[in-house]
Amino acid sequence: MPSPRLRSWTTEVQRSTLVFLLAISSVGAWEAWRHRALTQPDGVLIEAEPQQQDERFPTEVIEHLGFELHPRAGYALEARILGRERYWIGNGARLVPLDFAVGWGAMSDNALLNELSVTQSNRFYHVRWENPPVSVEQIMSQSANMHLIPADHSVGRRLDSMRPGQLIRLRGLLVDARRSKDGWNWKTSLTRSDTGAGACELMWVEQAEVLH
Repeated sequence: MPSPRLRSWTTEVQRSTLVFLLAISSVGAWEAWRHRALTQPDGVLIEAEPQQQDERFPTEVIEHLGFELHPRAGYALEARILGRERYWIGNGARLVPLDFAVGWGAMSDNALLNELSVTQSNRFYHVRWENPPVSVEQIMSQSANMHLIPADHSVGRRLDSMRPGQLIRLRGLLVDARRSKDGWNWKTSLTRSDTGAGACELMWVEQAEVLH
């Protein structure tokens, strides 16, 4: 039969575990509410394609959080956030805490988005459909999964406050990243037409704003 002291210790552990689980649940519920999707009107909301500048951008290596960031192109885009995923653990989570799935052109229009299922996991962006009103090529070329590196805390806070459905503007650089201590690396895509592993943009974000 357990001693009174053991029963007391067990009860305290159970109570502490319950409080911890309730706290985690509350934080998760708050985050889900804070980042709930924003409803937008019908129609194409972002017409412009992302702008990539392959020449005359800073080429100096950026030292950041134990990584070397090698600029590959200047990059600016306006887009609708289709989904967001926060990462806390795993390779690169400290450097890239947040991924945005974004769309422009037809992929900013409710008429198409209502026919699709958009999800994110393990740094990938997944789109599923049954009978989309446009071609698969258009769906993929007018959307992207972006790995975002905030250039400073202010940019990081702005990115973290953004919600699915919002129209945003980002400016910065596409970069390749190399971890200084062991050489682990992460390369950016430089085209909007690729798919699969390596097709995501790794972006050093210097400016971030919500348009609507």
